[in-house]
Amino acid sequence: MRPLVLCAVLGGCGFQATRALDPDAAPQELDGGATVDGAIDGAIDGADCFARWRDGSVALSTPQRLTSVNGGGDDRDPWISRDRLTLYLASNRNVINEIFRAGRISTDLEFGPPDRLVNLTVAAKQQDRASLTGDEKTLVLSSDRGPGGRFEIFITIRPDKMTEFGSPNQDHLALVNGGNVASFDPFISSDGRTLYLTADPAGPAHPKLVAATRPDASRDFSAPSDVPGVNVTGADSADPALSPDERVIVFSSNRDGGRGGLDLWYAVRSDTGQAFSTPIVVPTINSDEDEADPMLSADGCELYFAARHDGDYDIYVSVVAR
Repeated sequence: MRPLVLCAVLGGCGFQATRALDPDAAPQELDGGATVDGAIDGAIDGADCFARWRDGSVALSTPQRLTSVNGGGDDRDPWISRDRLTLYLASNRNVINEIFRAGRISTDLEFGPPDRLVNLTVAAKQQDRASLTGDEKTLVLSSDRGPGGRFEIFITIRPDKMTEFGSPNQDHLALVNGGNVASFDPFISSDGRTLYLTADPAGPAHPKLVAATRPDASRDFSAPSDVPGVNVTGADSADPALSPDERVIVFSSNRDGGRGGLDLWYAVRSDTGQAFSTPIVVPTINSDEDEADPMLSADGCELYFAARHDGDYDIYVSVVAR
């Protein structure tokens, strides 16, 4: 692993060192007429947004496209850091799916152009959905780089945030990747002890959400088992993402009750030992197109996701409304 080079000019490292936005200036226009003004209008300032998710009263603003990170092709699988200054995403803008990272020096600014993380790429193979622990030292992703070309989960660890990740491996993942099942959409818990993912057995069976656990980060993950309460017979469930305390889950599904295609759903539970409640549709977000790849900010006040509204997937953000 090589150290990250501190850039004298932040714009060269995926950061956009633009001026702080003038609160009296006209908002910037995004595709489709949506606007962004740095700190997104409508957000609850300092409120417990997860309380809204847990009691079912959450209301979300109209989604805004993140034009500064979206490129040609599909841009998907957003992952946002605790401080909301770093955004990971998957993109096929260079033909194959690869992992990119964008940064900003303030949440009042747009993200800079994403940088491709070359250490995570294997040529002619697909790399999908990077997810990190809360300290950003452990990263998991899915890839078809393994023997047989089946999608499996890979992991890479770095000593600190200033060191680039090395090439992913499958340490501690033998049971997760066992069996004739494709594994997608990994989401690792903040403490690194639980790995949520989509298991796709193919054939007549549908993709479903499963989870594997371990007692600490030095041990192997268990074989995955179904996430209780969220899967349904006859429909796909995919793209799990959870709150830091793992009591709120958001995911995509094409089950009955949505707007059409893939929609975003969420469910809650009182603690991690309990099953999730019956999932309900995330308000405001869904359309008759596809919405997928949700990711909650650490405070629950922002929801990042990917949507296919104009042919390709782009990344959007919505905030919990006042």
